[in-house]
Amino acid sequence: MEELISQAVSFLKDGKVILSPTDTIWGLACDATSEKAIARIQEIKKRDISKNFILLVSSLRMLEKYVKVPQEIIAFLEAEKYPTSVIYQEVYTTELPLAKDHSIAFRIVQDDFCQALINALGEPIVSTSANISGEPSPENFSQITQHIKDLVDFIVPYNQENQESKTPSRLIKMEKGEIIFIRK
Repeated sequence: MEELISQAVSFLKDGKVILSPTDTIWGLACDATSEKAIARIQEIKKRDISKNFILLVSSLRMLEKYVKVPQEIIAFLEAEKYPTSVIYQEVYTTELPLAKDHSIAFRIVQDDFCQALINALGEPIVSTSANISGEPSPENFSQITQHIKDLVDFIVPYNQENQESKTPSRLIKMEKGEIIFIRK
């Protein structure tokens, strides 16, 4: 697995887009600090540039470098086992793709491969479903269209045979001390 991680990281550091498994569905991924790579994902997905991305981090410690994490969110994430992305309002950086309201969404990944990839890169990664915007998200590698596969710079040759159906993460935010579900 170490060689795969090294290979994938070299593409990410080069501002390239990869197709990679995550703790949820397969995703188009890039270095979250690369504007060029983020623009390329938007182009591949034919995605509205005003629509925001979820960023993946490997740990709470890494997350806390970029945003203020309320205790209520920490408790919620510790109690939940389902992958959950959170929109944060108090952001410490402008180096990452922020929403118009200056919020940003992160998910702490639970998957060993994803954690190793992010740790090796040393930065969060953008991850978004491997489909054209508006089309259904593929539930496993075999459902990703050849068109998408042809547009990426590297396809991670890991866990492609797993045909288990997966779904995108839940998406939540906190407003006035209350956790609001945006996507269940």
